[in-house]
Amino acid sequence: MDNFNSRWRLSWIGFFLLTLIVSIIFIRLGMWQQHRAEYKQNLVQQYEESLRQAPLEQFPRTAEWEHLRYRSAYIFGEFMSELVIYLDNEVLDGEVGYLIHLVFRSANRYYLVDVGWLPVGQDRSQLPHFEIPRGEVKLLVRADFPLGKLPFLPQNDYSQDPPMVFPYLSLQELNQHLSYQLEPILFRVSSGDLFGTRVSLAQPNFKVDMHRSYALQWFGLAITLWAIFLILSIKRIQNLNQ
Repeated sequence: MDNFNSRWRLSWIGFFLLTLIVSIIFIRLGMWQQHRAEYKQNLVQQYEESLRQAPLEQFPRTAEWEHLRYRSAYIFGEFMSELVIYLDNEVLDGEVGYLIHLVFRSANRYYLVDVGWLPVGQDRSQLPHFEIPRGEVKLLVRADFPLGKLPFLPQNDYSQDPPMVFPYLSLQELNQHLSYQLEPILFRVSSGDLFGTRVSLAQPNFKVDMHRSYALQWFGLAITLWAIFLILSIKRIQNLNQ
């Protein structure tokens, strides 16, 4: 009987430690999702605040871009036609297409500008055509940051000749392959009329509720795990006392 009780205690301790470790993992995952929800909620507030503000006449030269995210401003300069980037698999109104990006030079600084969306068309080997304005232009743009590389996407091929087709945008990677340095910000034009493109004016989907839902699921799994542990432990004790 003593040997049986000893083995039961050891198995119970092992079950307890396993429950503790797994529940900690679930709680950490839930906290990460909760932090993501709070971060996205701050972005929503920042975006809505930017809509209530008048466009700046120009962005400050020493801009703290994180604080200027989603702010609108006018930029003056010219497009450089040497580098054209088609960001692939971008969906607008349920249709697959490309987001077109050009380099914009303003006051000896270089910026990447999203000039709008174009549909793929029937032949993927033929990239859709758009207009590149010549000479100096004045644009109303909104400041943003590229999404960056998602884990399941392939690496960008920087060996291809322009125009380039990329699955994602990385300003850091681009700067490693350019003779000049892009500023750490992405501008999005407010209208595609100048380029023959379409621009989405809808508010970005920040997916705050999705992160909150995932957080509740992870916390719920942790609670469920401890409930299972308690129920099985009580039943085991009851069986021993019979």
